[in-house]
Amino acid sequence: MKKWIWLVVAIIVGLAVGGYSYARHAENQKLYEDAIEQGNLQISNKKYTAAETEFMNALKKKPGDKRANVLLKQTQEYAAGDSSFAARQYPDAKTSYTQVTNTKGGNQQLVDRAKDQLSLIKKIQTNLAKYTKVYNKALQQQKAGQYVDSNITLNEILTDKNASQSYYKTIFNKAKKLRDSNNSAIENNSIPTDPNEADNFEQPSNDPVDNPNVAANSTSSSSASSDTASTSESKDSAVSSSSSSASLTSSEKKAADNYKGSNEYTVPDSKKKINGKDATAMQIKEARATIKAAGVDEGALSDQDIIDAINGALKKNESLAQYAKENF
Repeated sequence: MKKWIWLVVAIIVGLAVGGYSYARHAENQKLYEDAIEQGNLQISNKKYTAAETEFMNALKKKPGDKRANVLLKQTQEYAAGDSSFAARQYPDAKTSYTQVTNTKGGNQQLVDRAKDQLSLIKKIQTNLAKYTKVYNKALQQQKAGQYVDSNITLNEILTDKNASQSYYKTIFNKAKKLRDSNNSAIENNSIPTDPNEADNFEQPSNDPVDNPNVAANSTSSSSASSDTASTSESKDSAVSSSSSSASLTSSEKKAADNYKGSNEYTVPDSKKKINGKDATAMQIKEARATIKAAGVDEGALSDQDIIDAINGALKKNESLAQYAKENF
């Protein structure tokens, strides 16, 4: 009889302990599931630190749980990618985001966001490479004294809407500083030219016809004097017939006779652009300074001639000074 009683007691105790254990397990399971759910919710809200805390709480309820571990590590990796991205450390960010996309059994939202970030990084790195190449070209042009050409090159950065985004802040600011330096040099008339081309500049003429400050040779033959006088009379007559109140020097007359260019009134709007963008007064002013420094009479050129010269130089991938010497 006593054995039967003890058996009943043992069964009751066993059931009680089992029930308690089951209840405890069920409670832990619920807390674990709640933590996982809250962690995923925090990811949806882009609160990654809070999500990490929830996944760690899940691990406290189920130590060593694979699912919670995967979610925790994936979230930490994504957060690390965001930190690197914010610091413009794009290679590190790319590594972290790639780890996120390769995670099996993780949060799909993190995978999708990481893929978007990887696409953005690819675009940023492509643009950075392009802007850096343009900047380096402009810098070399400045060092060569080609300030206008340098500014034209810099416009590829400064007029690009994408370049003003925060991702490109460093290279964009460097481009603006270089442009300011170029403008300062132009305004101060400190426009150096290639030392090897200095002797090619047009020199003042000693011909008395072109330079009234130089006296005629007193030993010239009477025949030469007669020819000169005759020529002078012909020129005076031509000028008088053209205008009774204005006169041109021989160099101005020569420039007018030789001018075969175009102006802004004779070309369509599409021809009034520089590298596809509307030409500005500053660009034309800078270009005139460069052309003048190259020994070319920029005063004989219309604004449209200047625009054509800039585009021609860009098309031939040569300096504006060199293009002007070759074509004017």
